[in-house]
Amino acid sequence: MPAPAPASRRPAQTPELQLPCLIIDKSTTGAVIRRRELVSRLLAGHCEVCGGTDDITVHHACSLTDLSERRQPHAAWVTVMLKKRRKALVACRDCHTSIHADG
Repeated sequence: MPAPAPASRRPAQTPELQLPCLIIDKSTTGAVIRRRELVSRLLAGHCEVCGGTDDITVHHACSLTDLSERRQPHAAWVTVMLKKRRKALVACRDCHTSIHADG
């Protein structure tokens, strides 16, 4: 005959009488959600190189070290990225195209 199961493995006994209950969710209106910096910069809606507002995109660089080692004087977009110390730059379509043409 097998040994009885330990108390933690026994099936739960259901009570004969079930009482009604009320579940109250806590309000989430007081929570403050902080935006990521890049999202805030995108929502600003202007190019960080020329200040334009048409067709905003994001340019991403692999590393800031590669940018700082580029030829001197730096292009305007390189200077902006190095000052911000960020690998992402919010730019209008024209500036983004010129960044890629600059190499």
